[in-house]
Amino acid sequence: WEAVGFLGQGVDQILECYSVITLAMGPQFQSYGPLVFERSLSVVRELNKVILQEFDEQKCDTVTYALNVLSAIVRAFKGGVGPILHKSDLGTVIFESLKIEDPLIRQNCVALLGDLAHHAIDYIRPGIRTVIEFLIQAVDPQYETVCNNSAWALSTIALQTGDDFVPYLDYVVDKYLSIYSYFKHHAVLMRNVSLAFGRLCYAFPERLSRYLDRFLGPWCANIRTNRSDDDRKVAYVGMCKCIRANPSGALPWLADLCDAFVWYDTEQPDDVVQEV
Repeated sequence: WEAVGFLGQGVDQILECYSVITLAMGPQFQSYGPLVFERSLSVVRELNKVILQEFDEQKCDTVTYALNVLSAIVRAFKGGVGPILHKSDLGTVIFESLKIEDPLIRQNCVALLGDLAHHAIDYIRPGIRTVIEFLIQAVDPQYETVCNNSAWALSTIALQTGDDFVPYLDYVVDKYLSIYSYFKHHAVLMRNVSLAFGRLCYAFPERLSRYLDRFLGPWCANIRTNRSDDDRKVAYVGMCKCIRANPSGALPWLADLCDAFVWYDTEQPDDVVQEV
């Protein structure tokens, strides 16, 4: 990076390499983390100023690569990323980036907000109202990848903040329900919203149970085709909690529910199996 210059030719490839290396090394990358983080953040900060004056697609690409590096560092260091974040102006830089009318930049900013919510909620907690309000607006299927990331980020914040999320819960549920109603042909979006719904159920089973008759049918149809990972596990357990809070609300969808649970595959008994 020093050889090509701060924003020299080849910097995109260097940033892309850093994203891969950081995730591969995980915590072992920590000795290099602060320097790579600050350089990547500086790239975003400086290019934002230029792009907001005069749009440049190539510079937008570079910002996207740099945002990916920042996300990779947050995911790799997890709870250990706090000291790096608290010395930075990352939050300000993210919201400056969101002023740029570029879907990839917006997509990666939202993904980074989701990673921060998952691994470093205390960093965004002082501005959590602004973050949540932006993410609710960003649940817009017109921009599917941004919408996907926003739906996931909101459910992550719900899990991390608990009762502080309650004032926004009805707005978020309405957004998810509208996707179920009007965007059934968006298969990936429907699956991700189903994951998000299940995670909301995990955080607020009693509150979500009053909506059960409105989302359980499409949830069952879409959750079964989701990837098997921790998010899916949380979604299934959350739905079990929600049904326990309102069993009668699940009765009309009993066959669909059984079908959805059959699709949950696990080699070892886990929380989902016990809940079922």
